[in-house]
Amino acid sequence: MMPIRDMVIFPYMMTPFVVGRLSSVRALEEALNGDRKIFLATQHDASIDEPKAKEIYQVGSICNIVQSVKMPDGNIKVLVEGVERAKSVEVNDKDGFFVATVRTGKTDFEMTPAVEQLMQRVTSLFEGANTRFAADDERRHHIRKDDDVPNGHHGQALGIGFLSGSEHLRTAAVRKTGDLENLRLPG
Repeated sequence: MMPIRDMVIFPYMMTPFVVGRLSSVRALEEALNGDRKIFLATQHDASIDEPKAKEIYQVGSICNIVQSVKMPDGNIKVLVEGVERAKSVEVNDKDGFFVATVRTGKTDFEMTPAVEQLMQRVTSLFEGANTRFAADDERRHHIRKDDDVPNGHHGQALGIGFLSGSEHLRTAAVRKTGDLENLRLPG
């Protein structure tokens, strides 16, 4: 498990970031030596350098480590892809990094006219946001093509991409609800 600052990684989202905290580097190296999967969860306060387990949100994403590059300064630049949402049920400190036992859950929804309308709105908002963020490579988040998203949940993936591109929404929404299940788009 690795706590992350000021961002939320969602399923179907690819995100690059730099890992520098020693405990996070250890957790990342452990995952790289294993199945290349890691549980990422946002810490409550980004200013805390070494958060305790209770200072990290329980809900996060299980991610595949797509690529990693060790930098000369000891940091690691990593590209992760969110696979599925999960909730930590137990977090332990092992050799200087967190190890989490997580529970996953399938989230299905019924395609109603209201959901279809929301998906159209999210797609429109996402396209606008993608245009605004296109110039800044570090903040750009890539969403998989519709046919790569299982069970036709492409609207869900697009909405997630839009939320992740908005600094204010991506952390404030989770801070407000404490859980992603109650996350709602504005408007």
